[in-house]
Amino acid sequence: MWFVIFCSMVAAFGQTVPTSRAIVSAKTIPDFILPDVNGKPLRLSTLRGRIVVIEFWAMFCGPCRAELPVIEKIHREYRNSNLTILAINADNESPAKVRSFLRKNNYTFPVLLDPTEDAYRKCGSRGKHVVLVLDGEGRIAKQFAELPGRSKLISALKQVGVKKDEPVDNRLPPPAKPEPKPGPSISPKS
Repeated sequence: MWFVIFCSMVAAFGQTVPTSRAIVSAKTIPDFILPDVNGKPLRLSTLRGRIVVIEFWAMFCGPCRAELPVIEKIHREYRNSNLTILAINADNESPAKVRSFLRKNNYTFPVLLDPTEDAYRKCGSRGKHVVLVLDGEGRIAKQFAELPGRSKLISALKQVGVKKDEPVDNRLPPPAKPEPKPGPSISPKS
């Protein structure tokens, strides 16, 4: 909800509100599972060992949309590195509409859907555009409460050890298994 209000205000005024306040109080982000635009679930913890950029965005958010070409360029440039980009869409739109938006703009980075803003809240956001850089242990190495732009993001990536042409396996891990839901316990008959 706060994400929606903030992006609407930013879109209306055409600027972001920089802040130096910490966005996430914990060093490590709690694990979460989100579906990608095709419905395949991804668990954040399966990316341990990789540097991860998490970009929260929404299609209605003008500043968010302005940042996506930067994210795409970095995704393409660092395709053969230990970097994974996760663009987490916080719209309450259908996956088909998000896929159409991505196709129309030739975006190839992985996109996860967070219509309930569960992951957004777990990352500690309080109504601002958020970009996080996680180290290989899932700890927050750098956080931005405003649109960082290419040079700041590249600088943060270099600080955590991302190298452009490292020969690594950059495929996403297999789909996450959903967490088992507690059901009624059945005791064996005697």
